[in-house]
Amino acid sequence: MNNEVNYYKWITSNSSTKTLIELKEYNGESDIKLKCTQLDKTSYPTESSRKKILNEWIQFFMQYPNALKRLYVTTRINQELFDAICNQGNLEELIISWGVYPDLTAIKKLHHLKSLSICGAASHKDLSPISALTTLENLNLQNFIGTTDYSVISFLNNLKHLGLHGAMYGVIKVENLDFLKKTRHLKNFSTTGFRLLNHDYSPILELDELEYLSVNMPSSDWHKWNNIFAKHFAHIKCNKHKMLE
Repeated sequence: MNNEVNYYKWITSNSSTKTLIELKEYNGESDIKLKCTQLDKTSYPTESSRKKILNEWIQFFMQYPNALKRLYVTTRINQELFDAICNQGNLEELIISWGVYPDLTAIKKLHHLKSLSICGAASHKDLSPISALTTLENLNLQNFIGTTDYSVISFLNNLKHLGLHGAMYGVIKVENLDFLKKTRHLKNFSTTGFRLLNHDYSPILELDELEYLSVNMPSSDWHKWNNIFAKHFAHIKCNKHKMLE
């Protein structure tokens, strides 16, 4: 894949981006990788020392809301840390690997966000706060097994890249793809660990600007739709689909 396809993974290939554990390691960078939880108990043997590091970052995010433009949180986060991160009003790109933060409401404050990759869980029932992120060009939703309603994506008119993915041992279920009718400028649409409950993939056929398409489907859907996609999108750079095991 080229850099455009992988745009939302910007920070994983950026070797110059620093990985920080303690706030004292921060020197005013606008792009950081953060690893402030799940700390090595040899280096941080007491619970109080580990909690102190987490609390210092929470306070930093709240007190300096214009500090960061790009943030990749590589370790498990909780609701308090998630809410604090969402005070970073200048964020343009955000990756959250995983955590327990069932309420997404605070994400509405990220008015400049262009790229979001976020991991959910069974606790996530409501994706509606994401509808406020109208500047988004790239959205990667992973492991949101707690909901089947992805209709909020229809509000994201600037989307160019969209990924809907399950987890290593989990499958996401999506009611329908009707939201694609409002995201007509998509260039990249991909799914893995994905079941479409109404089995109607026809909204994908309306994506006239697609350059990359990869849909993971149950075998019954694959046998019907793979040939349709192969013919309809024969002109695009990447058009490949797999059967869900």
